[in-house]
Amino acid sequence: MTQRVAVVTFLVSVALLAPWNVAQAQTPDERAADISREVMSPFCPGLTLHDCPTRAAEELRERIERWAATGRSDEAIMRALRDEYGPGIRAVPEDTYIVWLLPGLVLAGGLTLAYVVSRRWTRAGNAAASTPELASAGAAERGRLESELQGMRDRLGRSRS
Repeated sequence: MTQRVAVVTFLVSVALLAPWNVAQAQTPDERAADISREVMSPFCPGLTLHDCPTRAAEELRERIERWAATGRSDEAIMRALRDEYGPGIRAVPEDTYIVWLLPGLVLAGGLTLAYVVSRRWTRAGNAAASTPELASAGAAERGRLESELQGMRDRLGRSRS
């Protein structure tokens, strides 16, 4: 039963967290703006190309828009930029799906573990409560421990005096 729960939890988490790319019809200027948000500016350190106010950045944004208007794919545009400016041009790592997938899998694993542990605790508690011998043995044990503790307290009190 717990294996089924673990498998279902895993499959649901993968389905919910998978990076599904839904194709949307975008104009070339929208595509260029999206790409410029994913590219670090070679002209303004620490800024994306989209946020860089220089004339050179504006010209590069226009060039990206022309590439998009001629039908180049986003991957081809990014490849051209990476070839021209180096791999540090990307503002976002290429394999970002793992950043989202890993925490989801850890969460699913933790929830599965909590479920399994709680089921075992519940079963152990029900088993102890259902057997009267164990319940009376617990009371007898408590009585024995109390008498031993009292004896230790008495000896400790005599040794201090």
